[in-house]
Amino acid sequence: MCREVIASGPYNFKLRSPERGQVWETIAAALNSLLQPKFKVTVRAGRHRCALLTSKQNQKLSEGEKVSGIEVPDQTEQDALLQEILESVKIAK
Repeated sequence: MCREVIASGPYNFKLRSPERGQVWETIAAALNSLLQPKFKVTVRAGRHRCALLTSKQNQKLSEGEKVSGIEVPDQTEQDALLQEILESVKIAK
């Protein structure tokens, strides 16, 4: 899902615009067309899941900044993708 969000770039469009809605529809359609793993995603569910993942990642990053001197765990692919999504959201604002 994160790869599809990065590739489609819904945050490049104004909030609540028809263009942004069309991008989320495209993302949901692309995820639903996959055979492996099988998804059944609505536009709203996709937006909410992406928002949930990015908020958790943002919280994880802020907690890591508060604690100093602790070794940062290895970053997974999903963490890197979520960080890229957060950066695109920041740029869009």
